[in-house]
Amino acid sequence: MRRADDGLRGRNALRGRRRPSTTTVAGKEVDATPTGSITPASDNPLDQVLAQSDHAAVLTALGASLDPQSPGLTVTWTAAGGQGRGDVKPTATARVIGDDVCRPFALAGVGVAGKFTASGLACRNKRGDWRVRELTPGKSA
Repeated sequence: MRRADDGLRGRNALRGRRRPSTTTVAGKEVDATPTGSITPASDNPLDQVLAQSDHAAVLTALGASLDPQSPGLTVTWTAAGGQGRGDVKPTATARVIGDDVCRPFALAGVGVAGKFTASGLACRNKRGDWRVRELTPGKSA
């Protein structure tokens, strides 16, 4: 025979356990516990077209190509240990955005999904480090 307080004992037994986090989506409560089944989104725009191992080569080429003191050069890059290779060239003059000096560029090469083109905006901070702020992939072949 079931006692009236059995349900309470069952609920109280869970008090020491971590409950899954939940959120409301379209009026329904859903489990929001992160799992390993979905890779978190990257905050680096270069990940859209290049392997992580290729980033350093592209950033070095961007620094040489986008120098705000020059009219800009097309610079060829080849990743050491990666599969990537290609060219980067400025597409407009440099401009100041906040504390950074930024310049639009075009990128073409071979990356994680084969041949690609992309356009973007790279910015140099006060320390002289270049970072891709925006990247819009074009057609992959």
